[in-house]
Amino acid sequence: MQPFSPLPAVPRKGNTRKIFLPFRRIAILLPVLLICTLFCACSSEDRKRDQENPEKKYPKLRNYSLNLSIISTQGNYRRSDANPVLRFSVRNAGANQLSIHEWKMHEQENIRILYAPCPQQGSATKIPPEQWVESERFLLKGGVPRYPLELAPNNAVLVDVPLTFIRKLNKPGRYAVKGELDLYSVSAQSVPIEIEIQ
Repeated sequence: MQPFSPLPAVPRKGNTRKIFLPFRRIAILLPVLLICTLFCACSSEDRKRDQENPEKKYPKLRNYSLNLSIISTQGNYRRSDANPVLRFSVRNAGANQLSIHEWKMHEQENIRILYAPCPQQGSATKIPPEQWVESERFLLKGGVPRYPLELAPNNAVLVDVPLTFIRKLNKPGRYAVKGELDLYSVSAQSVPIEIEIQ
């Protein structure tokens, strides 16, 4: 039989450490979680602002010379091709450094492809504007991160853009294709070329 004591039992030091250890971990994790939440909220807010007012955040540049050209050498495509692409060159044709701050990290989204039937060879440059159709594009959901693209004079960046419209064509034939920059601060359009689709 144990002797009676009016004083409450005092927990051992080892038990006290086990009781308060989870609270210490929570106290350390809470500030980290709070910082992460604030960072994600700011990032999503910035992306939303970019999508709503891109013209205000990326004003049009002046005194620049930008050349967009198609450098792909492939002239024949099949509708069954797995990943048909068109390679573009975006070159700074000016005498000064060019900074494009709205350049998208998913680079194919910086260029839109337009196509039109071109049954007569050599008539790609004579196709009326209303006959050009924009090709379907693979756009990432939720906005795309951007970064400044720095181009020194006569320097270029190469961009591969999928030819997604090829698979949805009802009939083969000769088509004209061209590219346009899908940006607000700068603009450029390539000279159209003719491709044969089988």
